[in-house]
Amino acid sequence: MSTFVNYEPHRIVRRRQLVDEVIAGMHELLASGRYREGDKIPTEGQLGEMFTVSRTTVREAIKVLAKTGILEVQQGRGTFVARRAPGKEPLENRLVRAREQDVYEARLLLETDIARLAAQRRSEEDMLVMRRCLEECEMAFKQGDAGRYLSYDAEFHVAMSEACKNAILLDVYVAFSDALRDSLRRRWELDWSAGSEERRAGMLASYRDLYQAICDGEPEKAAAAAAAYIGQMYTMRE
Repeated sequence: MSTFVNYEPHRIVRRRQLVDEVIAGMHELLASGRYREGDKIPTEGQLGEMFTVSRTTVREAIKVLAKTGILEVQQGRGTFVARRAPGKEPLENRLVRAREQDVYEARLLLETDIARLAAQRRSEEDMLVMRRCLEECEMAFKQGDAGRYLSYDAEFHVAMSEACKNAILLDVYVAFSDALRDSLRRRWELDWSAGSEERRAGMLASYRDLYQAICDGEPEKAAAAAAAYIGQMYTMRE
């Protein structure tokens, strides 16, 4: 007769979800700038109260963050924001703690140059992909679907990066956008529900201008439209 281990899958799944939620919360806490490299973070008990979870859940989340090099656990002293040598930290970890202004400036420089090159080098196939993404974004905008808008926005920008015909720029952009995707999604969904419809409409208009400038082969107009779009994206909360 077979012997089965008695366990409850739903509890395991729920616990994993709680750990992921604490990890996401810790990312936001560190990204806020409240704790810098070398700073000691609250105790497991304090974090448990903050996130309304058990100390065990907090401990598991800290282990994950320590493995990725974001936190450093010092026996008998506590947990600290890890110190990293410049240029040695993985991009995803670095972006967690980056100031929003730094992220904005990096995206502005990267995407304006990508847009400029895309306007010079795009193919008909590139434009078909970008057009489809733009139409999906417009539909999502009309339906008030922030998640769908973000998904197709990401696809549009990857297609734009592919259109610039520079493999290194494409890899850099994809790595950069992947690292930012979750934080951008959470921020945008909040902004979408609380932000101004007029502001979002202006952002969508800049999006159309970006597509048209690339389609028309106008590098400087494309760069300007990309700058306008990124600028509006980072002022949605104002």
